Amino acid sequence: MALLLGLIFCRSSIVEEGTGESLMVDLAKRLFVGIKISQALQIELDSAAPGTKHYFEGKGDKDYLQIVSMGEEQFVGRFIKDGFPAAGMVDTSRNVCSIVTLIARGRPIDEKDVHIYAC
Repeated sequence: MALLLGLIFCRSSIVEEGTGESLMVDLAKRLFVGIKISQALQIELDSAAPGTKHYFEGKGDKDYLQIVSMGEEQFVGRFIKDGFPAAGMVDTSRNVCSIVTLIARGRPIDEKDVHIYAC
């Protein structure tokens, strides 16, 4: 169900202190603004309010959320573009909360539950 679009990974060589070994590190990861899907939220997503599934089953439109996996955990939210203005983070966070609340039939989502992840 996870949808990761066009990720480009930049690699850079970093010398590890003490050993002098060169390590390859991924420097470019996309930022994802989202909410960790708890068991209760997963139930809400599985039985989304009528007419709202398109909000998280869309294809990357700015009005849609995406479900992504990071390790064994899943998150619902949206990717932000490189150079996204810091001032827009509050609006993005509120938008994620609003859409999840709509999908989850009014279940309140606290803005403190929205976090930024590199993936």
